[in-house]
Amino acid sequence: MSAGLGMLIRVVPAINVHSLTLGNDEDSKEWYRNDTRSAVRLKNALREEFPNWSVSTPVDSKCTLTATRNVVGRFLNGIKDEDVCTTFPGPLSAMGLFVHIEQAAAPRKSYSYGAWERALKKTFEPIGTER
Repeated sequence: MSAGLGMLIRVVPAINVHSLTLGNDEDSKEWYRNDTRSAVRLKNALREEFPNWSVSTPVDSKCTLTATRNVVGRFLNGIKDEDVCTTFPGPLSAMGLFVHIEQAAAPRKSYSYGAWERALKKTFEPIGTER
């Protein structure tokens, strides 16, 4: 791409949230249609904080990065520790304890930290803290 063309393209920061370590098949995508899932709640909170950014889950994105090979995600989704290197969880067994986020560079900048904090606080209950 030439420098001139690059200047004409508006870059929209992107965040892709996924939880299952599953793929992009329809059964896996169906899991993300439940608004009570932590990954979906986080997506919705991030959309509130970053209204001009593309924030998605595998249901509404063409991004193929879904942490399918993440062994921590597999373990947290109920795969036995001796099987995490070879076994994928299915949508019926995935518990949603694992959230993986693919993101463009802008969401990692310090000016985004406050929005991330608010989105995470909206999504997850604090544990191990005095209330």
